[in-house]
Amino acid sequence: MKSKNKLITTFITDIFKIIDKHDSLKDFFNDYDEILSSSTFGKFISKLGEKAIKIDDLEDAYIFLIHTAFFNLFLESITKYNLNINNINIPQIDKSLYRYEEFNIRYLNKNSLLIYLIESYKKILLDKNIENKDIQRVIKYIKDNIVKEIIILYEEKPIVLKKFIDYIKSDIYKIEHNDFKKKLYRQKLQQRYNEVIFNDTKGLTLRQIYIEPNFKIFFNNNFRVKYEQDIHTFLDKIIDKNNTDDYKYINTIFILGYPGQGKSSFVKRVAYDIISNNSCIGYDVIVINFKDLDQPKKLLTDNLERVILGQIDYDITYLDDYIIILDGLDELYMKSDLDISDIDTICDRFTNLKFNTIITSRLNYITLKNFVRNNILVIQLKEFNEVQQKSWLAKYKEMHNQCKLSSEIITKINTKGKHYNKHQYILELIQQPILLHMVAQLNIDDLSLYNRSKLYQGFFNTLIERKWDKEKHTLFTNIKPDLFKDKLRKMLQELAFTIYYSNKEYIKKDDFNNLETVQEFSKYLNLKNISTVQKLKGVMVAFYFKETYEISAEDIEDNYAIEFLHKSLMEYMVAEYIWENILKLRDKKDNHYIFDKEKSLQHIWDLFHKKVLTDEIIINLIEIIGNNSKEKQYLRERLNELIDFFIDKKFYRNEIEIDCIEYSLHTFYGFWSIFSYLGNTNRFEANDNIKDSLVKLFKLFRIFYPQNTLNFAYCTFNNIDFSYFQFENTILYKSDFTNSNLSGCLIKSSKASKIKLDNVKCNNSNIVNLIIDDNLINCSFEQSIIKNMLIEGTKKKQVVIDGVNFKLSIFDGLNIKYTIFKNCNFNTTLFNKCFFSNVILINCTLNNAIFKSTKFYNSQEFLHEIQDSSAILINHSIK
Repeated sequence: MKSKNKLITTFITDIFKIIDKHDSLKDFFNDYDEILSSSTFGKFISKLGEKAIKIDDLEDAYIFLIHTAFFNLFLESITKYNLNINNINIPQIDKSLYRYEEFNIRYLNKNSLLIYLIESYKKILLDKNIENKDIQRVIKYIKDNIVKEIIILYEEKPIVLKKFIDYIKSDIYKIEHNDFKKKLYRQKLQQRYNEVIFNDTKGLTLRQIYIEPNFKIFFNNNFRVKYEQDIHTFLDKIIDKNNTDDYKYINTIFILGYPGQGKSSFVKRVAYDIISNNSCIGYDVIVINFKDLDQPKKLLTDNLERVILGQIDYDITYLDDYIIILDGLDELYMKSDLDISDIDTICDRFTNLKFNTIITSRLNYITLKNFVRNNILVIQLKEFNEVQQKSWLAKYKEMHNQCKLSSEIITKINTKGKHYNKHQYILELIQQPILLHMVAQLNIDDLSLYNRSKLYQGFFNTLIERKWDKEKHTLFTNIKPDLFKDKLRKMLQELAFTIYYSNKEYIKKDDFNNLETVQEFSKYLNLKNISTVQKLKGVMVAFYFKETYEISAEDIEDNYAIEFLHKSLMEYMVAEYIWENILKLRDKKDNHYIFDKEKSLQHIWDLFHKKVLTDEIIINLIEIIGNNSKEKQYLRERLNELIDFFIDKKFYRNEIEIDCIEYSLHTFYGFWSIFSYLGNTNRFEANDNIKDSLVKLFKLFRIFYPQNTLNFAYCTFNNIDFSYFQFENTILYKSDFTNSNLSGCLIKSSKASKIKLDNVKCNNSNIVNLIIDDNLINCSFEQSIIKNMLIEGTKKKQVVIDGVNFKLSIFDGLNIKYTIFKNCNFNTTLFNKCFFSNVILINCTLNNAIFKSTKFYNSQEFLHEIQDSSAILINHSIK
């Protein structure tokens, strides 16, 4: 009890720095010198009132109110949980940092003074070696009771705080409080442009490094350059309603770009210019991140104006006075269960609003042709050109003069050879600002030795090495460097994987602490009685993570979380995590696989079932697989042993209670995305039941996820019934469908090339953009519609089409070069706007075939065959 007396006395001494000291208060302490319990603390407040002690300064009253309520609950909680605490230093509060206008009893979870007190007292408890679970209990008790405690203080004992209470009950308080919140919001937006970028080691800010992006506009169903001025000047002109050009009716602008291209940086610059009066735009600005929306489906059903207002801390009367910037439409799609059509619907709803709206997104997340209207402008940010890359590097080298990347290297990377740029994959990286920053930080001499995934791998390796070299003598003592680096990398991988498969773009502090690799890493580093997050914060910040306090207290304990600064970094680490875990399937002990078939299925289920892999993750996986030729050979052998079992089980764990076909399809797609890229021996010689089950999985997946790419490259599907399958967004490079049935299929993809269709039935199919450059034997395309097919041989190696049935089919835009048709049936077939070059017919039938607007080049014998048959020629030409 004496220790508690010391705590209260220390606190009251601090309070006297706010309140004028009165000799009469000595009587009070004489009466209660044996103990100042929490109830006696209330008597102290009462005594102040009896002596008519008032706090006239509103700042002092505000600080007194919050700190007094907090400290009273602090005392109650340490008594409640029987914690032995004494001789603590009460945190000093810098009056200049906290404004009374901020006070709002309904939004205490966002109160900056309360957040400061929570963090300060947590540190006090940590310094007293209080266990983390007890600290959390104390903080939770305070949070649960703080509103009630404040109400008790300013309603039951109002004399001390009379002036402050009168103020917060007045109309002027409502106005000033709202103005204050608006001021804070604008300051926050303004500060984002001055933040350090990508955790730069020397504190380089976005403002110091920003390069204004070039851009293209969407016009006549294509992107093309329209204006030479910078995009910010262009936007000023668009939003200025007095302009007289073609864009005077625009009120909705889409800003599209690739990952890391600077869309969010662009948004920060726009907001900064408006708030700093650097722009001639006569509007205020609101910026909302789509990923922060708690209930994305409200965008489909609710009033959008109310949804927007619900994301803003202060009250707004008219949104007509604002430009509403909505950043990261692609993140909305990735974090929710919305589909592409929902995204288009949401975009359509925003375009029908009357106020000015700017929406940013990665490319390909909206259907552009649906948004060609007078009030809509679609802009694509262009990649950095060579001049911009060098300009960025010059700014970077002002603070990083040891950087090995040079203008000469940039010129080399941008230089095309006779036919192509052999450094194209590196150029694609340095054309994006965030990836250019990564490459500059790598500080390597020869970039040409790295592909994209190797550059990412090298990037993280470099950061790990740098972190080890910097801190090996401080935080990490008696630790083996290789083991440290391995554990750190595994922690980063699991962190990325966990964030990716959540519906949020961050991880809560407690969830981070509970990750298996984090616990293992913490144990290895011997972190005792201290928050793992706090201790590892220095580690995390070096790996392009950031802390965020902008997430609601309902979601995150202590308003604290960790998130990646950029999704491309997370996507690479997710792919790396998946690859390293898939490799475990081939691990053996005592000459037996560690994972039997059942455990293998559970293993891939745990990896994939929560969410379907995105194309971005798969692209990283493809490159990682390509970099690991030795591992993929053994892995392919193991997966070939497992695939029949997985298909038979439909990639579904029977013992789990949930029954969701989507989880099964997610697992199937994750497995297939790796299996199909492991090499050119992916053959399916299984029994008919397994083949049927496989096709059903493909068909179901295509129904649920028509936009996702399926890879059939180098796969052999002999004797399989694929009838009525939708081959759209399917890679068919060197696929083999010998003796299979493709009747009624849709083949529509520019990704289809060198497809082998010997003995295949494609009757009643709809075929678009199919490329054939190998022999086609004994197939049937009867009653099919075939558009823009290319059959292309060479002078040295002609394509032979032998025994193929095209009866009753329609060819539109067929292009055939150096091809021999033998024993083919073209009866009652329509050829419209087709081109035949060096084509020969041998023993083919052409009864009632129609050749309309068709061109013949070096195909006189073919033309004679047509003329000698009952075929019809309409508007043909010969060359």
